[in-house]
Amino acid sequence: MIEILSIGDKISVGQYLAHSRFSKAVNFKNGEEMVAVVNEEIGSGPINLVTRGVDFGAVDSLQVDDYRLLIDGNEIRYESTIRYQSKLEFPEEPDPNMVFLNLQIFKEALVKYSPPKSLTQLIETSPISEFWGSFEKTLYLRFKSALKLMNLGRIREGVQAMRGLGFGLTPGGDDFNAGMISAYKAAEIVFGRDYSELINDIYTSAIGGNFISNAFLRCARDGCFTETQKALMIALVCKSDEEIDTCTRALCTTGATSGADWGIGVFMTFNRI
Repeated sequence: MIEILSIGDKISVGQYLAHSRFSKAVNFKNGEEMVAVVNEEIGSGPINLVTRGVDFGAVDSLQVDDYRLLIDGNEIRYESTIRYQSKLEFPEEPDPNMVFLNLQIFKEALVKYSPPKSLTQLIETSPISEFWGSFEKTLYLRFKSALKLMNLGRIREGVQAMRGLGFGLTPGGDDFNAGMISAYKAAEIVFGRDYSELINDIYTSAIGGNFISNAFLRCARDGCFTETQKALMIALVCKSDEEIDTCTRALCTTGATSGADWGIGVFMTFNRI
């Protein structure tokens, strides 16, 4: 029996076909729209459909209607109470100074928990690993070059240089760019500033040919966060050192390197504001 535990608030009504599948998730596609059917371990998100009892190796079709789903023709009804709210809200008045005080703790946690081949090297002071091959070293230098453009204020050029760069289903550069956008969306709330023009510039420069990356970039542009991302943002503004460490560790288990690379984009953006 299939159960629906959470449905993201950015999931659009429509018919979807399987795009890519993994042991804990299947990504579905309808034009440019994406739905990720996932298990409880991955958790809630703006385009996540959290389920129990789905055979991720076999499911092929998904239809989303108001308060009804068809998964391979099996009808499941759901209540509005399980709709995940992806917008960022802080449990208390955010303290802008707290973000800057917590950045060093966040950086240390990223270095500690980020997996191999993530973008952690961009925030470490140690030299390039002697175990890296020529391809990894060349890639690292391209990341550094993109970052230098951003630090010089040439944000659009830097984002374009990051776009599609790296390993995996969603390359590290795309995840970094999504993290940048998410940081600016959070900063609008924390600092009371309007970054909408900059966010739009980053978004339009970051969109490329990767369907999954583009879906995540749209979520970031719209200020929508997964529960793991939201917990990290709240920890940075309102919580203790221990909470930041715990939330960063959870973030770094997302995807092969996606969570860590998004987090590094967040860190470097807040560090630059």
